[in-house]
Amino acid sequence: MKILFLDDDPFRETLVRLDLRRSGAKIVCVRSAADAIRALEREKFDLILLDHDLEGQVYVQSGPGTGFEVAQRIPGTVNRSTRVIVHTMNEDGARKMIEAIGSTAEWVPFSNLQDVLQRMRA
Repeated sequence: MKILFLDDDPFRETLVRLDLRRSGAKIVCVRSAADAIRALEREKFDLILLDHDLEGQVYVQSGPGTGFEVAQRIPGTVNRSTRVIVHTMNEDGARKMIEAIGSTAEWVPFSNLQDVLQRMRA
């Protein structure tokens, strides 16, 4: 399984990397919207995990440089049918991202993400 993980928090990246590596998944970790967009245009993923608030900001409005920018680009890539989990704590941002992506997206706050990933492996 090939997974794209977007989050600007190195601690969260470490948690997810350790958790998913145990399952044998290949994880591509990026910390910016620009890097995520480049990865989406270059590679096909089996799962995409996106944060909304990036660059150390919290509860920001959707716009350039956020996960929302990435979400808007997904439908135009080979990843348009890939399952997307938006793992932000920003509920408004998550809602906008899901609307931009469509039916393959769901919101799971980061505090619940490990439980969801464990269920996927079961």
